[in-house]
Parts: sequence; structure tokens; C-alpha cells
Amino acid sequence: MIYPPVDTNWIEPNLSEERDETFLYVGALVPYKRVDVVIEAFNRCKLPLIVAGEGPLYPSLKKIAKKNIKFVGRVSDKELAALYRRCKALMFSGCEDFGMIPVEAMAAGTPVIAPFKGGCKETVKGIRYWQEIKGAQEEEKEASGVFFRYFSSPRRQVEEILRALFFFEKNKERIKAVNCIKQADVFSPERFKREWRIFIALTLSKEKGRGLNKGLVHYR
Repeated sequence: MIYPPVDTNWIEPNLSEERDETFLYVGALVPYKRVDVVIEAFNRCKLPLIVAGEGPLYPSLKKIAKKNIKFVGRVSDKELAALYRRCKALMFSGCEDFGMIPVEAMAAGTPVIAPFKGGCKETVKGIRYWQEIKGAQEEEKEASGVFFRYFSSPRRQVEEILRALFFFEKNKERIKAVNCIKQADVFSPERFKREWRIFIALTLSKEKGRGLNKGLVHYR
């Protein structure tokens, strides 16, 4: 599989273990992103959260959010890169076919807490905490984040995010910035171009081989 490219050249990696205690959500404030369950989870756990983005849900989310949650609206690339570099981890709650935001965060050396569903299963090398606790998953040695199970029920999803947050807080030293950056590099434009060149060369080689075989058959 050739993954689509994500340009992260505007993001400077942060290899330092010194970061803010704040978690980060980045994205449009729309229903399918499920930011409401993230807000409710942080209302309950009281951990600090920055929400970067705008959308029609802003008034209702702002109304229910407690004091530990800060909305910063739409930010510039420079401001976003700084947020990625400083935060403890990125919260990603939606189920998308791909999703560039987790890759951008990892390019800054930032862990991602995301659902084990959709594109995140490909973009994030996450620890499936619910399997590891039961001994059903081998320890992920190059983890770039923590997965949580995806539930359609908002109540169950909030509880699941809280479990993932608790696991992350207890195991965050296992998720190294260098592994996050390495995982983000899988989606670099340079690798995308290189893999496409290889694919095209192999395809042309196979087609040429088929043409040669047909010629030999007709000659005989």
C-alpha cells in the first residue's frame, strides 16, 4: 500500500521530554469529529485541554466546557506547530478514512490518543491498552500513541477515552518522541514519490515482460 503524503516540513520536531501538561484537540467543531465526547471526558477528568478549531458546535461546546478547557479558535500554521510541540498528547476522536492531524502531531514528536478504527489504525502505531492489560497483545516497542475502542454510544465513548487517558498517564514514558517522528515519516512526500516511482517501474517491467512473452508465442 502506498500511503498519501502529508507535508510536515513546517513543523519542527520536539525531542525534549519537557512539555506542557496540556492535551490538544485540533479540528473542525462539527458532529462527525465527535469532539463533544472529548470535551465531556475532560470535564470529568479535569486534565487541561486546548481546543484549536472552529465550527457550528462551538457555542454548545463552549457552554458545557469547564474551566480546564480552553478554546483558541482557528490558528495559523506557526501557532499550530507550536501547539503540537508543546502539548503532552493529541486527542483525536473522529473516525476518518485517513486524517492528517495525527501525522502532523507525530511529526512534532507528540503522542496521539485515537480510536482503533478507520485511518488511525494505519497512521498511528498505538498501544491497544485493553488487550495489553489482558496479556493478549505483545508490547508495542515503537509506539507513537495509545488506542481506545470506538463506541457509537457517547456515554460508553467518554468512559473509554477516560480509560485510555488513565493508561497514557501511567505509561507515557513508553511513547518516545523519536518513535512518533519515525512513524510520521512513513507519510512524508519524499517517501510517497519514491514508492510511486518503484511501483511505476515494477508495473512497466511486468507489462514489458507480458509483451515479450506474447511475441514469442506468435513467433512460434
